[in-house]
Amino acid sequence: MLHELKIGELYEIVITNLSGLYRYRIKDVVRVTGYKGKVPLLRFAYRKNQVINITGVKLTAEHITGVVKSFEERTGITVNDYCIYPDTDNIPWKIIMFIETQSDISPETVEQLGNIFDEELSKTNREHERMLKIGETSPSDVYSVQEGTFRKYREYKISKGTSQNQVKSIRVITTREQLDFFKKYIS
Repeated sequence: MLHELKIGELYEIVITNLSGLYRYRIKDVVRVTGYKGKVPLLRFAYRKNQVINITGVKLTAEHITGVVKSFEERTGITVNDYCIYPDTDNIPWKIIMFIETQSDISPETVEQLGNIFDEELSKTNREHERMLKIGETSPSDVYSVQEGTFRKYREYKISKGTSQNQVKSIRVITTREQLDFFKKYIS
């Protein structure tokens, strides 16, 4: 019940309505940030199917969003959109991040971005830092994609039959098809 929610805790939203929808899990996880009267104030944390788990390092959209904000502050580069891919095809595993920036960045800068990404991620996820130190994961790679790549991905999904209302921002690449799409647009 709403009055039983605790501030700071995470909850998955489950919907039931009078039209026959019964215990529908929408896979959104929210954090209770406070109360306004008796109504809990919620902040989106992550989607259940958008969590990465590499060698015990669990990363959510909340982690990555925080890292992107720190990343922007530290580099002065404005990130228009981004997504990550858990590269488990190679050993040790690593995280690959695709970013679309407001302006072009040099290849030298792109090389440095992986290190900055790992440093910022290690601040919010100590397990990531530990796995890097012991060699269980490799340093992350960051790739800059061409302007409009995320818009093109949305258009691609719609052209394949996905309803416009169902195309959500991609944060975690989960299929080879998605990975191949973003690799095509590396600048």
